[in-house]
Amino acid sequence: MKEVIGFRCSTNEITYCRLSGSKEKPKIIDVQTLRLPKALKRIDELRWIYSEINDILEGLNVEIISMKDTEPIARNGNKYTYRLENETTIIIACALKGIKNYYKKVNATIAKDFGFKGKKKYLEKQLDKSVIKNYEDYNYIEQEAILVAWSILK
Repeated sequence: MKEVIGFRCSTNEITYCRLSGSKEKPKIIDVQTLRLPKALKRIDELRWIYSEINDILEGLNVEIISMKDTEPIARNGNKYTYRLENETTIIIACALKGIKNYYKKVNATIAKDFGFKGKKKYLEKQLDKSVIKNYEDYNYIEQEAILVAWSILK
């Protein structure tokens, strides 16, 4: 069965969601958060991220990945640079595993993928999240990873 993966990065953790199915009937396969080990040099953190993503993808039938992009208002400073480096490392790991389709999404583009106007409020108020079992039990970051994966399902 084909599946997609949605990623949500921060400076010290990576959350991902593996989904299969369709927009109308999404099925969560896995939602996990990887916390970067403390006290590593930056280059070793990136090496660790690459290794973890490589291990996650081993033996999977993933055709598309999607990344929750930083909203424009938060695009500055060292934290943003670290997040971009983490995201780039994930993209490289996925590309080297043969994944050819990659999308970056902000709330507006996620909303558009679901047929709404490009505003976050439509995701919050009009998107029927009840089609995803126990959606409300996931934390905010996990929900963002779910939404970014769900948005790219056909």
